[in-house]
Amino acid sequence: MSGGIDERLEVAIRGVLAESRPVTDAPADLRARIELIPASARPSRLPSPVRAWLSAVVPVAGLAAGILAILAFGRMGVLRIPLVSQSPGGGTPTPQAFDPTMVGPGVVASVDEQLGVVPWLVAILGWVAIAVIVRWVARRIRRLAAPVIAIGLALGMLLGLGARSLAVHPGFEWGGSYGPRLGLDMTAEPPAGSDSRDVWYVTVPKGEPFAFGLGLRNPGPLPIRFLGIVEPNSPGVLFYRWSAVWQHDDPHGFMPAIEASSAFHPIDVASGDFVTLYLVARASECAFGPGFVDEDPDTFGFQSRESILVAYSVLGLTATSEIELPFIVAEPVRNSCPA
Repeated sequence: MSGGIDERLEVAIRGVLAESRPVTDAPADLRARIELIPASARPSRLPSPVRAWLSAVVPVAGLAAGILAILAFGRMGVLRIPLVSQSPGGGTPTPQAFDPTMVGPGVVASVDEQLGVVPWLVAILGWVAIAVIVRWVARRIRRLAAPVIAIGLALGMLLGLGARSLAVHPGFEWGGSYGPRLGLDMTAEPPAGSDSRDVWYVTVPKGEPFAFGLGLRNPGPLPIRFLGIVEPNSPGVLFYRWSAVWQHDDPHGFMPAIEASSAFHPIDVASGDFVTLYLVARASECAFGPGFVDEDPDTFGFQSRESILVAYSVLGLTATSEIELPFIVAEPVRNSCPA
């Protein structure tokens, strides 16, 4: 009895082993699966330098993009414009009579230079995405490896050229006009034949406003948004400071009387167009005042500015451009100040 059971058990075990580890006659579905397994791995059709490039560029570019993202986005949005007069529409002038005593509109405390950084950050992120896509397609659809790599390289070059073009987009430049002035009643012309500039002297009492007009032009291919004039917060500095910006929005650079200007408002200036500014400043505590005559240099000195720093943005990315004035604004100051 036991012998029969042992024989049946042996037959059952032999059948199980034959199905799990076939020697000759394996089941059809198992044989089909085994035949799909290649004897050896197929060699990659990608050249070794390309495989090495893809393996190296993805992690390195990803790390660089992460670092730049932290640095760039952590500093974005730091354009600070105190007391800016801006309508909800963002571009409509505020109807308001010229008031030289107004303080704040159009004066920017500081600007983050985003224009020179963010385009390269976007380009790096784009390069990472292109490298990942190229690597994925080349490894899974081998017949498309060569054209996909060529397309990826072309897109990467276009992305780099676009980033560079945007990062170096020029800011505002002097538009060739300057004019109406307030509180700059004394001027000195440069000697004949020299390349010097006229000097405009501040002749108002300390704390009183003075102003002048200046035309700006957009020399670049993209629209530029005018955001104001940069004047850092420097407490205790005995120097005249910009207090407000008024403007005239004629795109042809026409410069009317200062009384015809409107209060500051951010404005988009198209390629080749103009915006006219009227910069208002206040005489410093050490200003010599209306009694100044250029005869006794032992009693006075000068504080002067020969350029302005303009805040602007291109495609929402902020930057600054320094513009050399076609004249020098000099403030005579008392040698005994501060007492």
